[in-house]
Amino acid sequence: MSIKDFQTLNLIDKLSDSFNTALKARFIRNAYESLDLSYTTRNAIDSLTRENAYYRANGYSFNELYNAILALGEFIYKARTEIIPNIKFFYSKTSINETDKLREEMAAENLPANIDALADQVHALYIHIVNVDKETHTVKTPVYQRIPELAKLGQLLTENTKGLLH
Repeated sequence: MSIKDFQTLNLIDKLSDSFNTALKARFIRNAYESLDLSYTTRNAIDSLTRENAYYRANGYSFNELYNAILALGEFIYKARTEIIPNIKFFYSKTSINETDKLREEMAAENLPANIDALADQVHALYIHIVNVDKETHTVKTPVYQRIPELAKLGQLLTENTKGLLH
């Protein structure tokens, strides 16, 4: 079953806009790229955060959505535990003009709030998809109940202490 209803795509669009505007901004990009995320995790994130005509036309499967949501949860957790405490290490190493230096500092100061906003959007998408999953799978077990890793999603979206992921 593919999911491509308006509400799902709208939630994905908002999440994608937030991710690409605030978190992949020029001054934060180096920090984002430094995160130790697997190729699979990065691809799952990209499936939601990049404009993709394939998914618009064909929709997402429940597994694809849940994997992307988990990947974003991992990103959020690692951003909170690895980037935010060390954000000054990611400042530009080259000399930049005062305007760009100010923008860089503003991006760093806004990062915690932007991560929190992204976590809220990921959570809203998750709740929506779980509801669609339950409505779709009235006879069979909903897909989210078959993915044990989703049990730690709440922690990934809220924790800021190391040790949750290996």
